[in-house]
Parts: sequence; C-alpha cells; structure tokens
Amino acid sequence: MTSRENIADALSRLTKIPASKGYVQDEEYVREVTLQAVPVALRIEEIEEVSFQDEELEVVREALETGHWSKAPKAYELVSHELACVGQVVLRGTRIVVPRKLRRRVLDLAHEGHQGIVKTKERLRSKVWWPGVDKEAEKKCRECLGCQMVSKHVPPPPIKPTRLPERAWQEIAVDLLGPLPTGEHLLVVVDYFSRWMEVDVLRSTTSAAVIKCLDSHFARYGVPAGLRTDNGSNLVSEEMEKYLEEMGIVHHCNTPLWPRANGEVERQNRSLLKAMRVSQAEGKDWRLELNKFLLAYRSTSHTTTGVSPAELFFKRKLTTKLPEFTGSGESQVDVALQQVRDRDSEKKQQAKHYADTRYHAKDRPIAVGDAVLLERKRENKLSPSYESLPYEVAARYGDQVVLRSPQGAEYKRNLQHVKRVVTEPAADAECSTESGGGTPEPAPSPELTDPSTQETTPTGVVVAGTPRRSGRVSQPPKALADYVLY
Repeated sequence: MTSRENIADALSRLTKIPASKGYVQDEEYVREVTLQAVPVALRIEEIEEVSFQDEELEVVREALETGHWSKAPKAYELVSHELACVGQVVLRGTRIVVPRKLRRRVLDLAHEGHQGIVKTKERLRSKVWWPGVDKEAEKKCRECLGCQMVSKHVPPPPIKPTRLPERAWQEIAVDLLGPLPTGEHLLVVVDYFSRWMEVDVLRSTTSAAVIKCLDSHFARYGVPAGLRTDNGSNLVSEEMEKYLEEMGIVHHCNTPLWPRANGEVERQNRSLLKAMRVSQAEGKDWRLELNKFLLAYRSTSHTTTGVSPAELFFKRKLTTKLPEFTGSGESQVDVALQQVRDRDSEKKQQAKHYADTRYHAKDRPIAVGDAVLLERKRENKLSPSYESLPYEVAARYGDQVVLRSPQGAEYKRNLQHVKRVVTEPAADAECSTESGGGTPEPAPSPELTDPSTQETTPTGVVVAGTPRRSGRVSQPPKALADYVLY
C-alpha cells in the first residue's frame, strides 16, 4: 500500500503547529489556571501582593524551593505533592491558596446569594483553598444573620407532663373558646385530676362575666388551690387577679402564644368543637347537643386515667340512656387511685415520647444575656421567619424566657419562639489552621502571624527586591501583574 492510499490520523497530519511548539508549557498552563480561578471582585494583582506579604505562604514557598517542610505548617506538608508556586502565588492543583488577609473576603464572595453550606463549599473548592476552608465556610454560613432570619424554625423543647394532682378540683384549667357564629363564647373549665369538664355559654367575655361563672362553679365544687389560664386580657386583668387573690387561688399563666402549656383544656376544646360542628352540619341546635356531649363525655372512661371523669370526681357512675346492670342498685364505685396514677403517668410518658420524637424536640442551652432572634408571624411568602433585630434574654424559667427588645420592652415566650444568634467573629480574628480535609495541624508559631514582621511601604505596596527573613530576595513576577480580572 502506498502512502497515498493510507489515511493518516488527523492529529498527526492536520495540525499546522510545529511539533516542537505544539505543547502548552507548564508555566503558561499554571498561569492560565490562576487567572481563571480568581474569585470575582478580586484582582490577581491584589492576591499576588498580599501573598507576597503573607508570612505563612512565604514559608510554604521556601519549602517548595528547598524541599524541606520542617518549618511549614503541617496542613501544607500533607498536600505538598499538590502544591506549586507561580511567582508569589501558591497553588494547590488548580486552586489558589488564599493568604490569610483575603480569606474573610473570599468567604463573603463565596456566600453571595446566601446559598447553603454545601453549595458555598462547592464554590470555594472549585477555585480556592487554604487550611480549614471547609470549616470556615460552615462557620460563615451559620453566622450569616440574613440566613438565620429566614431559616426554618427551631425544634420545640421536650414536653414536660403535668403531675396528677392529689385530689379532684385541686388544679383546674380555664379557657375561652370562640367566638362562635352566633357571637357567643364558651367558658371551658377542666379539672386536671378527674378530667371533669364544665362549659358555660357567654354572650360577654368581660372579666366580670367570667368571674360570675367561676363563682358559680366554686359554689358547687369548692375553691381550687390553683387555676391555669392563658394571657387573655380578661383572664389576667386587675379585676380577675383581685378576685383570685380574695379566694386564695394561685393563678398560673401560660407562656404567651404557647397553647401547649395548657394542653389538657386545649385537647378538650378539640373534642367539644367536633361535637358542635357535627350538630351544625346536621342542622341541630348545638346548645342541646352540647349537653348530650357533656353527659356522654363525663360518663365514659378516659383514655389516660382508665375511669370516667364522674367516677373520679364523685366516686360514682352517672346514669345514662344506655341500659346497665347495677346489682343491688348501688352506683358507688371504689376507685383504685394508685392504679389511676400509674396509668396516668404511663400514658403521659407514651405521649411525650411520641411527640418529642415526631417533632425532634430537644433542649437548647439558652442562658440569660444571650442574643436571640424572636419568631415573627409571616405576612407573605417573602417575610422572614424571625425579627431582624436581636433580643436579649433577661430571664429564663424552665422553657419560658423573658426577652428584652432593643427598645427596652419585655416579652415572655417559649424556647421554640427564639433562636440564639450565632455571632460573627471579630474582623481581625485569625483564620482556622485546620486543613480542609479535616486533618488537624499545630497552631502556627508566633513569628508567622506577627504583623510587625511584614515588610511593606507606607501605602501597602510591596517593594520589589525586598529581602525576606531567609535572606533571599523575592521578586513579584511581572507577567502576573499585567492581568486584572473583574
């Protein structure tokens, strides 16, 4: 076969570049990588100038020249086979090793757009590197106030079950339910011991109207030792406080905007509303159906205590429409209180475990003096989840915290309503020396971080030919200085 009949490969025959000049020299390749890897808004001149002044990178450059890494930080020695030097700029593979002075600025650029930790680290890994870059990127994302304001809500604190009182009508809970379509409200009173429930229909929800109903209940069942309510103005008014003080009742107020603190009455409200909605859907009088519901509820065994509210409250069963054999006619029952207490504790612990697991509940170490963000009501899709200005924790009582606003006003909230602010470090804080791959290294020696040893002119421009500590003269390469990236 002649040469004319042989089809040669294109790579060896179609190129017009002489073979001796067809390759890209290492220096040109590294310079091109350096130019393409510079972050936006950082010029290569600035990186080279600061790298020339950076004493840590000076030690690395010396080690690259001499091959002796005894004086260099451990993090650089571990990746020494990947390091290269172009002038004063140190590279790890195709990534620029950023000097200490510019690392904070590079982190700000990488977090532009407020992407998460993973995306921010991906942006950094594609262009730059320094020891501990991953750790500092995570810290930067966590400290970003804007990200903290719009991030998801924190998990709630673990549930703390209410202890079963010693006797019936010792501790009661009061809540106002409504308004109903007819303009009326329901005053719901629940006994924490027996779960006995009283419901009054109110046309007025003033403190006087609530006191009138409570006074009627106290006349029938006696005066309780404690009463729990939310922070409604008619339930915490001066008139109400004066009445409870006269009766010798200790008033417990829930944490504002935290109905879980009065979970017993809130749960009974849900059952009550269901019965009223059914009556409304069937076109019946909800007032008449309300009495039927109360009779059925009071005479049915409670899922937590195992006995009906009437048995615990009156020590007898209520007669209902359902047929029942009572033997000699006695309706009195002997309730095993210890068994009731054990069952109550067991059921509450089961409910606690379920709720804490479902909502990922956990304790948070928020202490007095901490700066926290306060949860706010979202008005639209773009509204942040938290207030923009931090609040100070003035006091803490269990899961309740007292917050002091920047204007000096105080608010009571639950721990779920606040999130501790992750504060930013000082502007001149030293960067971490832990390697990006997670390999720790010894802290740099004082002479490597002492700013007094940096040799610059009064304007901060590096003087070419300045002798360094090693005695050699460092010359900034002119080629790199001619490139500026925007």
